[in-house]
Order: sequence, then C-alpha cells, then structure tokens
Amino acid sequence: VAGGALPQALSVQRPIIVHVWDAKPDNLETFAIDEVSKACRNSGAAAVLCSPKLLKAFVEEQELAMGSFPEPLPVIAQIALRDLIEDETAGAELAAGAKKLGAAAIGIGYYASDWPEAEALEEALKGATAAAKEAGLDTLLLAQFGAGGVEGSDGAAEVAARVGATAALAKQGAAEGAEGGAALLGSWDGTEEELERLRAAGLAGLVLKNACRGNVGKGARTSSP
Repeated sequence: VAGGALPQALSVQRPIIVHVWDAKPDNLETFAIDEVSKACRNSGAAAVLCSPKLLKAFVEEQELAMGSFPEPLPVIAQIALRDLIEDETAGAELAAGAKKLGAAAIGIGYYASDWPEAEALEEALKGATAAAKEAGLDTLLLAQFGAGGVEGSDGAAEVAARVGATAALAKQGAAEGAEGGAALLGSWDGTEEELERLRAAGLAGLVLKNACRGNVGKGARTSSP
C-alpha cells in the first residue's frame, strides 16, 4: 500500500510542490540544502521534488521539524521513466532505494517524443507505478516536465487513473463536476503571467519548476526558494 503522504499533502486548497534542481549536486554544502529545505517548509509548500542525489539530505532536514509547525514536508524523488523500466528489476530496485532514503513518492519523468505509441507508454507507466506502490510510495506523473512551453499531458486525469498514479502534471484542470481521482498540477515557472494562465486553465495545484534556478547554493542565500 502506498504511503499516503502525497495525497494528504495535495489535499489543501492550492498546493505547491517545490522542484529543486542543481547542476552540480555533488559539490553542494549541507548547509545550502538545509536552508533551501527550511525555506520550502516555511513558505507553505506542500512537498519537495528533487533528484535522488539530493533526496537523503532533504529528507533528513525535513525530519528535524517532526513535532513542530510547520510539519515536515513529503519529499518526492524525481526519476526518469526510462530508468525505472531499464530492465525487469530496475523499477523495484530504484523504488526500494528511494523508500530507504525516506522518499514519500516518486515523480516519474517522461517525454511524449520518446514514446510514439501511447499503449507502450501506459504499459511502462503501469510497471513503474506498480513498483512504487510495492515499495509503499505514491507516484506523480511528470509528462514533458522540463521540456518548456506548456508542460504536462492531455488527458492527464484519465492516464493517471489507468496507471494508478496519485497525481499528474496536466495542461488543463479536471472537468467541471469531476470528483476524486488524481490531483492535477500545472508546471509553473514562477512568473505572474504563467500563474494567471495556469489558474485560467483550472489548475489549482502547481509544481514550481527549478525554484533555485539550478543553483541550490544561491537559493540558500534567499529568504525563500
């Protein structure tokens, strides 16, 4: 059974997942990650999305807030779909590794151009979400994340339902009157203009993309990411 931390975090009115990426994660000082992690929590974010290399440090910093307010945020490990299905055991091994490091969920990244056949894509997503679920992790589908332009997928709610994902990056919000199902999130670059477009598209939840602009050390020197 998946952990449930992600759907709980996304149940607030306007959840924002903060995406943290760094071009040179191996060179980062612990204090820089800690400062950004604290800023995510104190700014009211719903969760943190980061690479597996940053996962352990973010989880450890968040756990320091256990029993305090704001409470620790769930941390999502961003892993490419191709890596999760590289061979028969890859998905299970990567999911188990993320779980061991304290992840609450896996963010599954993929690009439509890599999957010309929709059926093959859905089979791959089913395998990846099943591996995550077996490890007790929720899943966030990250279609076109980082590609630029309008990111997310068409029919995100339907795809998420068919493959068993908790949440998905989408181009449009849920249809009027639709209840339940996966949480639909918009990919936000941090600009006011894009925020207005996403709100108009009916997307209440957001993923703030590359919040530190590829430099966690620089992000640590600001009051919030």
